[in-house]
Amino acid sequence: FGCTASDTVVLIINDAPDVDLGPDRNECNMVTLDAGNPGASYIWSVAGQFAQTLDVDQSGTYFVTVNQLGCEASDTVNVVIQPGPVVDLGADREACDPITLDAGNAGSTFQWSTGETSQTIMVMPPPTGTSDTISVTVTTANGCDASGQIIITGGTEPVVDLGWEQVACGSV
Repeated sequence: FGCTASDTVVLIINDAPDVDLGPDRNECNMVTLDAGNPGASYIWSVAGQFAQTLDVDQSGTYFVTVNQLGCEASDTVNVVIQPGPVVDLGADREACDPITLDAGNAGSTFQWSTGETSQTIMVMPPPTGTSDTISVTVTTANGCDASGQIIITGGTEPVVDLGWEQVACGSV
């Protein structure tokens, strides 16, 4: 019959997104996981999480599925969150006598702003009306660290005045 027909089809093949959460992690306190691929849609293993990044503060296995232009890819990472030290030197204070500061966290290493490296230190108060800031960084055996500080203000020495000398018979 001599009839012919032709058609043209434009075929766009999108690449799957490249999703790499990195190697398994051993972190202190928190880690942010990033699925990359800005503008894509994300479904994390944590219910209700749909952003590109996920802040993780608990140990566990986390995965994400990324959909970009109809193509999907996933990745999984194991995260171990190590507890960091808690450093509390107490409230700022005024003092006239030496103060003992304790950074707590036995078994850790300590670096004080005074140069000392023990868990507890004795600090002399500064002159009256001036202040010193004493800080410490505590590093646990698992490598996690935290810092704390206290401001010590030199106190005013009390003034004792019993009055003039007296000579008395009986009690005064």
